[in-house]
Amino acid sequence: MNKVHWNSIKADGEVPDDLLKDLLDQSYQLVLGGFSKKKQRELLEQTETVK
Repeated sequence: MNKVHWNSIKADGEVPDDLLKDLLDQSYQLVLGGFSKKKQRELLEQTETVK
């Protein structure tokens, strides 16, 4: 894996929870976008059943 675009964040209370959530959401969307449409639907369906 190319780690050039990776970020490291220490979850020690210094970074606001809202910012952490936004960064995680953005990362998830980037990874999800790399999958086929079929795989995206499967993953999103799994996410809905967990909620």
